[in-house]
Amino acid sequence: MKIYTSELGKYKNSIINFRNSKESAKMSLPIEFEGELYRIIEFNDAGFFNKEITGYLILTNEGEVVNDKRIQKEVMTLGYYLELLFDEDSLKRLGKAITLDREIKKEIINYNDSIELLKSFKDEGINGVDIIISILEKLPEIKKQNNLAIMEFVNQASKLAEQNLIMSSKLLNDILPIYRKMLLVNLNRINEINKGRAYFDTLKQITSKKKKSIKNKINGLSPRLTRLEMTLDKLINILKIYDRILNMSESKYIEFLKSQDNQNIQNKLNLIRN
Repeated sequence: MKIYTSELGKYKNSIINFRNSKESAKMSLPIEFEGELYRIIEFNDAGFFNKEITGYLILTNEGEVVNDKRIQKEVMTLGYYLELLFDEDSLKRLGKAITLDREIKKEIINYNDSIELLKSFKDEGINGVDIIISILEKLPEIKKQNNLAIMEFVNQASKLAEQNLIMSSKLLNDILPIYRKMLLVNLNRINEINKGRAYFDTLKQITSKKKKSIKNKINGLSPRLTRLEMTLDKLINILKIYDRILNMSESKYIEFLKSQDNQNIQNKLNLIRN
């Protein structure tokens, strides 16, 4: 569902004195607060390439401009979560993040082969091998849990979006815990991978060296070592992506998410025109 539409209808006249000549404007879905309906008007730079948000206006259902700071904050907060949780493009991207069963089966085969290679490293006294093996053994099941959490949120959000969606505090309280549960499952995946952080780079270097040896090229181990190197590199890159949340507990992560949301909401409040 599109959260904003360029069809302003009866609200077109309400924004005349607030819209600059080079701006486009679009209107949000209805937002309910304390029994009243409101709309958020978003102003954008009208340039072909630059669609930067340049301002906001809060209107009542009748088209009156809202100047009350408390109402502005509450409506903008609900509007922020409306976009975060129900935007159809975001839901589609989340749906694409679900790993198909056949891909998980391929990963299991690849991980099992990597585990066999890593076991041979143990005889050489290389540190961290057992930890990496444990991670690879757990990742497929964690990915299945991640899939279920994503599907639960996407299905629930999509179901609600199919109705005549009106954002409200009640709706937010119903859907936000499901969204954050999904993020916490992913945090658990990241924290599991992070257990091997101290060993990934060294093991990758060792693997790269082994795959280049004449002996391993002759005995056919080089392709398997290449796959192991790619697996380690993938795990290293995942940790780089999530560097800001490494080592966070669930409670600290929730605090982090709330802080990020509050900052994003404040940025929007700073752009309100009245």
